[in-house]
Amino acid sequence: MVAGGKLHAISGADLTTLHTWPLDDVSSGWHATSPDQGVALVSGVQRVSLLEGDGAMRWSYRHIPWSGSRESGCTWFDEGGRPFAIIPGADKETCRIVHFDLVTGRPVAEATVIAEPAGIDPIQQPGGWVGLSEGEGQDAAKAWWVRVADKSGGRLDLLDAGWDDQVLVDVNSAGTRIITTPHGGVGRPLTVRSFPELAVIREVPPPGPDQPWDFVACFVGSNLVGNLLGDEEQTVAIDPTGRIEPLDVGEGWLVPAADSWLTVERTRIRKWVLV
Repeated sequence: MVAGGKLHAISGADLTTLHTWPLDDVSSGWHATSPDQGVALVSGVQRVSLLEGDGAMRWSYRHIPWSGSRESGCTWFDEGGRPFAIIPGADKETCRIVHFDLVTGRPVAEATVIAEPAGIDPIQQPGGWVGLSEGEGQDAAKAWWVRVADKSGGRLDLLDAGWDDQVLVDVNSAGTRIITTPHGGVGRPLTVRSFPELAVIREVPPPGPDQPWDFVACFVGSNLVGNLLGDEEQTVAIDPTGRIEPLDVGEGWLVPAADSWLTVERTRIRKWVLV
């Protein structure tokens, strides 16, 4: 979480602050932390930087600046603690997925995707995969999955969802199901798909033509939780039969949190579960 010009690692169990790193004024996009390793990975306008626990820079990797239709990237650590980043490619319509050496910052492996992100978020999955949910403003919403393909880390597996009108928002705890929400279009459903096949398993249409699904939803046990738009934004629970029930959780951005969810407001974060 970024707040007050600093990057904070927050415990998923009790929302306590595990560690804090300072950010400079050229950070851009989605940053990553690894409190167990005592480091943070920062996505900058023209460099990716690994910060030590005291804020000192271990290494930085310079890249083509984010600009124009390519606005910002993201960084992440995979389940093995290895650092990755999305950075601009040489062609204006491409981006590079780069796996770095943790100690030196040397690129170990990379892959190229056709992308012009206004924003891009990593979604951790069991089995080594990390989903990348990319938005291109009103033009498109795409997704890829990436993982290290061999023990040396010298090659990446890349899975392209192949769509440009679905927003990847969550994965279940087993890593076998994902949720996508529609990008544009009245009355389109929230969708549960198998992974890695991406076959449609379940569709949940919005309850009315003036209540489209927002771009956020998550798994909570056998239920789903999502946001409906309209005259007022409403968080709802969806049971296995498709019944939709409003939830009194107030305002705030919905963030999936391992069979629960967070609401993030300007001055507080709250964790919710279904009972």
